[in-house]
Amino acid sequence: LRPGTDGALALAMMNVIIGENLHDKDFLDKWTVGFTDLKKLADEYTPERAEKITGVPAAKIREAALLYARNKPAKLHMSSNSTTHHANGVQNHRAVILLAAITGNIGVPGGNILGPISNLKTNDITLHERVAKMPPGVGSTRFPIWTERYHEMQSNAIADQIESGRPYPIKALFSPGLDIQFFANSRRLVEDLNKLDFIAVTEYFHTPSTQVADIVLPIASWLERPILLTDYFGYTKLIQPAVSPPGECRTEWDIYAGLAKRLGFGDLFWDGSFEKCVDHILEPMKITYKDLIKHPEGIKLELQPRPAKHYEKTGFQTASGKVEIASSVLAKHGLEPLPVYKEPPESPQTQPELSKKYPLVMTSGARVMAYTHSQFRNIPRLRKLMPDPLVDINPADAASRNIKTGDTAIISSPRGSIKMKAKVTDTILPGVVSLPHHWPGEANVNALVDDTTLDPVSGFIPCKSQLCQVTKD
Repeated sequence: LRPGTDGALALAMMNVIIGENLHDKDFLDKWTVGFTDLKKLADEYTPERAEKITGVPAAKIREAALLYARNKPAKLHMSSNSTTHHANGVQNHRAVILLAAITGNIGVPGGNILGPISNLKTNDITLHERVAKMPPGVGSTRFPIWTERYHEMQSNAIADQIESGRPYPIKALFSPGLDIQFFANSRRLVEDLNKLDFIAVTEYFHTPSTQVADIVLPIASWLERPILLTDYFGYTKLIQPAVSPPGECRTEWDIYAGLAKRLGFGDLFWDGSFEKCVDHILEPMKITYKDLIKHPEGIKLELQPRPAKHYEKTGFQTASGKVEIASSVLAKHGLEPLPVYKEPPESPQTQPELSKKYPLVMTSGARVMAYTHSQFRNIPRLRKLMPDPLVDINPADAASRNIKTGDTAIISSPRGSIKMKAKVTDTILPGVVSLPHHWPGEANVNALVDDTTLDPVSGFIPCKSQLCQVTKD
């Protein structure tokens, strides 16, 4: 389907399921909030209308909806990356996962279920209570749901704050593992970072991000530092370093604890004692650092099968205790509570004039075997698996541009242009190109991505649905 239109597809499937009376009325009546309004919304998305939006034939939409609804129990198995990295990503994802709710495929064997019940209980060390008393973190005012749920700032808003100075000016930055290639319109971010008085980063290797830093602190790798795993395949485990850190490398724990001490709250980092930190985290389970040293294989957690329809005893973890088709959290923040579909802000439909210059839809971030995000391209054996960044392009689009596999292609958007090798393949739809993410230098796909239309709930960048053009170099 056309990237960014998953929500319209899901609503059309709901249209068919409800129209064929295949929805689970008992579950919907007892355990959901907002179904009546969802039905009205789904009524607007006939398969024929969804075909015009998504490019998926109406007959295929009906077939998929009936296949899913008539074969209970059925499970939706999906990655959130493909649905959420859009300007309307959270609502797209909600629409898809709510298919399980309207068919009653939640909490039943063979459907979408939670994992086993575990005795895992840990103390939270995020310091979010202290952070809440400080000035608002970057992006936390614009994306309050993200901050409240994950106790994190939304760094995608940092360029705006550097430029505006609101709600306060940013003068310096300390960033563990700063990845410039992660950010949309990343050339703009580099320009803004260069305005700061001071930047320090932690890193294993030199990267595009270390080039903007004043100080680079070398850190220990996972082979050179202790690692606490609270739930590792059913075990709580402490992994000890295999070797000592080389040269001036230090563990990130040492760096953070040292900074905390100099800032006057070293006690919140147990004055640098990693052992005391581990003891505090695991105190609810009565497991200590010394216990884990005695059991390098790990200490097995107590696991119990989660009973079918567990929600009948526990409810759901929402304000209502039910599946909130109409989300009270979104409504509280002035957002649409239903999983509404919105066309990507940069698409042939929303910007027909722009699409004359940039007629292709660009999606990015498909995972490859050799690399994890920006990592491992400096390892020769892995680099052999994918030596060059490849743009996947349909044969019809390639032919009209005189592009063949192996040619150097220029991919451009309103933000600029990059270069990659072409891979002509019928695994990609006509009118769509797919690019790998986190390649450095002139192949950085996020340099092409708009940074002004972030998802209003998550703050995620719309890196999987943008307009572009591809030409032969």
